[in-house]
Amino acid sequence: VNFPPFEEGLDAIALEEIRRYRITPFGEIQQRPENIPYNTGKRDFQSKTGREFYIVFQYNFQRPGDNTEFTVMWDYKVGLVRMTHFFKCCGYSKVR
Repeated sequence: VNFPPFEEGLDAIALEEIRRYRITPFGEIQQRPENIPYNTGKRDFQSKTGREFYIVFQYNFQRPGDNTEFTVMWDYKVGLVRMTHFFKCCGYSKVR
């Protein structure tokens, strides 16, 4: 694991933000890795990475006052982060 979740040693301010944004499963993110298959018409992912799937950690969050749940996930081997939900929670679509 090159890019683990940062869940330990947080100060009171950081922990308050985690509660405010209802981050789950905080404290257990590293115990729940996921394998996400790479599905696309482009088949060069395996030749470039040696893998057929992303190995990710993920957590969910909700903006204060909003019950919409957003998912953050990142490939813990190479550090790629899926950014879609960061944009969606701010009201931006993928395409303008």
